[in-house]
Amino acid sequence: MVTLVTESATETRPPRVRNHDREGKGERVGYEPTALVVTRVARQPPAGARPNRRREAVLFHKDAAGRLLEGAGDRVPREMTVRGFMLRQNPAYRPGDSHLTARLATVLLLAAGACSAPIPRQSPTPVESPAPVAAPATPSLWVIAGDLLAREYLVEQAAEISVTTDSVTSTDSSTLVVAASVRSTAGGGVSGLVRSATVRVAAVNDSVFPGVALPLVFSGAPPSRGIQHALTGRTLPADPCQSPAHVLLGSIRDLFVPLPDTLKIGTTWADSSVSESCRGGARLAGGTTRRFSVRRYEVRDGLPVLLVDHRSTSRLRGTATRGGDTTVVEGLGSGGGEFVIDALTGAVVSVTTSATLEVTIRGTIRSERARQLLRTRVVRASR
Repeated sequence: MVTLVTESATETRPPRVRNHDREGKGERVGYEPTALVVTRVARQPPAGARPNRRREAVLFHKDAAGRLLEGAGDRVPREMTVRGFMLRQNPAYRPGDSHLTARLATVLLLAAGACSAPIPRQSPTPVESPAPVAAPATPSLWVIAGDLLAREYLVEQAAEISVTTDSVTSTDSSTLVVAASVRSTAGGGVSGLVRSATVRVAAVNDSVFPGVALPLVFSGAPPSRGIQHALTGRTLPADPCQSPAHVLLGSIRDLFVPLPDTLKIGTTWADSSVSESCRGGARLAGGTTRRFSVRRYEVRDGLPVLLVDHRSTSRLRGTATRGGDTTVVEGLGSGGGEFVIDALTGAVVSVTTSATLEVTIRGTIRSERARQLLRTRVVRASR
């Protein structure tokens, strides 16, 4: 706040400015910016007095209204209307646009009375600071209510694979895109259907995922605490080597996250799963552990959400016999990313993760090493 103190008309010094809050640096959080528009009072010295040439801040505009007041000895015309000047703040210390901006106001002071009459001491007009705006309260604890509504998702998994045999390395890539509708069931189970699935290998055009009749109906019984949902298809054989549909069900596992009953910032929990798959004639037994930690609360597009950090580890082992050669397959993987969870229902809003898997294939004739980088992205979709 800038306070102006004026002296008598015969004083040769300019008005003193008391800066309770100096402009520029030194501002404190929560205070109004210092860039305020103020006006000085025009003081008219008596005839014959030497004009004050240090009053550079008072601007005499040629178009200002009022008659000229020239006394003997005055070399500079004096005017009745004084234009305001602005104390500008250094932009380097100016608060951001998301906070209070500097108020702009122009005050015109009109001289009253004779030019020889002294101007009385004037009290500055107090400037009221705006009332502080209360920040929206952030919940500290969330009780997940859940619901039985169906939600549509689009899951995209992009894999980059490199295989090294002896000293020769080959690379390949593929992308799997799955559209699914899922919902929770009473008691903590899940159900839904895979509507479509397309696969793209390298630069080849998309093609329908082979060997599976779509839509594929699936369900999962309520799991025990700390266990992931085990998804099964209504018409799928139990042996994964007899149908590739188990690959599709594995691709949508991130749509389901069993949550604790209550959540708060810093809450951590984990779940795990065991699975059996069949790749290239090798029957593989694997397991995955996921670890979660609530990092932050936000409101996105009007929806309160929790940002949850995710870390995972995986392992697999299996054997395959081809002719007289027995091949042993072993692999270890790790990954991480972010889950966005609806803070009211606990439903998944979006997922962004990446994971690597290092695999060794050892046989009596030759051995291979493979490395897979898998990027997964999950978003909500509309039908």
